[in-house]
Amino acid sequence: MIDKKIKFKNFEGQEFEFNFRKPRRETGADGLCYPPKTLSVSKIYVNPHMSKKRIREVIIHELIHAFFWDLPEYKVEKISKIISKILNKFVYLAKNDS
Repeated sequence: MIDKKIKFKNFEGQEFEFNFRKPRRETGADGLCYPPKTLSVSKIYVNPHMSKKRIREVIIHELIHAFFWDLPEYKVEKISKIISKILNKFVYLAKNDS
């Protein structure tokens, strides 16, 4: 069972609350990270109704936003896909390790 809310702080000490629930429909996004300092506790939402691989990629993507807010979206997207691909490979190897 996934813990529905997880709190952490970024490098600047901004607190984030990680939530496994769909972002608002009008965003059309699988995940959403509200800007740091917008709220006393910034929120991250990840849609839990996706494949495990996609959830992992979206979690990584939103965490990168939390720590590197000013990074352009195309860089966040590239980094999250690379990290996700590497982690998926390790998960596969761990499952098949004898």
